[in-house]
Amino acid sequence: MKIRRTALTLSMTVAAFVVPAAAGIGAQALAACSTTQEYFYVKNGHLVDRGTNIRSDWLTGPGRITYTKTATAESNTTYNNDMNITAEAVIANISTTYGKSVGKSKSTSQSWSYGADVPAGKTRYLQQFYEHWRVTVVKWKYTNKNCKTTKVIKEKVATFPLKNGHYLWELVGGK
Repeated sequence: MKIRRTALTLSMTVAAFVVPAAAGIGAQALAACSTTQEYFYVKNGHLVDRGTNIRSDWLTGPGRITYTKTATAESNTTYNNDMNITAEAVIANISTTYGKSVGKSKSTSQSWSYGADVPAGKTRYLQQFYEHWRVTVVKWKYTNKNCKTTKVIKEKVATFPLKNGHYLWELVGGK
């Protein structure tokens, strides 16, 4: 009888340590990577200048274009959420990854005044630009449950205006 009690106590002690360990392994297996959930990240972040809505008329040189006007300069993101990732999520990721403060749009009302010389025989206009942060948004998922292999679903280049960026004026044109 004493042998049976010892064996029973021993088997209960072993069960108390082995079952939770096995359950832990099972819980990890249940928490394996989903092959259907999609994730994203941003890469290749760099500064670019994008044209605003403010520009002069065309001028064929030689001559000087002078732009003086009170107007609202607007610059917007090129991201349109066609990847089912919100612009706010991408903006937050840019902030975390690059430390840049960007938004979906930038609007400034003020009196603008700028001039530039157009060379002889050239046709140009004066264009205002604003600083944007350009990234590639990458949507991806795991291809197996062991979390070791992934597949890129879609990539898209997008720009977002900097909240405290600078304006730039440049001669632009064809001929």
